[in-house]
Amino acid sequence: MSIKVTITGAVQTSLYNKTDDYSFSVVRYPHYESNIPISMGLNTLHGEIIRIFRNCSLFEHFLERTRQLARYFLQIQYPKEILCSRLYSTLNKTPAISLKYATFHSFTNFLTKY
Repeated sequence: MSIKVTITGAVQTSLYNKTDDYSFSVVRYPHYESNIPISMGLNTLHGEIIRIFRNCSLFEHFLERTRQLARYFLQIQYPKEILCSRLYSTLNKTPAISLKYATFHSFTNFLTKY
């Protein structure tokens, strides 16, 4: 977790992923075509979105980390339609995300970009 205190005294939190600083790629999630059931990968995606939500105080940080996660899952061959469906269901099943960031339209725009 990255913690920043602004000049006004507000505390901002976001995720820090040390693997972002590595010069090599790190396998963090199961590949779509692996022998691991697809549901495990999708459940991992769901859990990661919740983890990102809990650790990011600003919507912009949440959005950027979620985009990175979606891009990674696309790179490991998860179909775009399945990813969008799981992202959408996670956002619908977790209304606290929309309430925390006081927006739902931005999520809809986010989903249409992928």
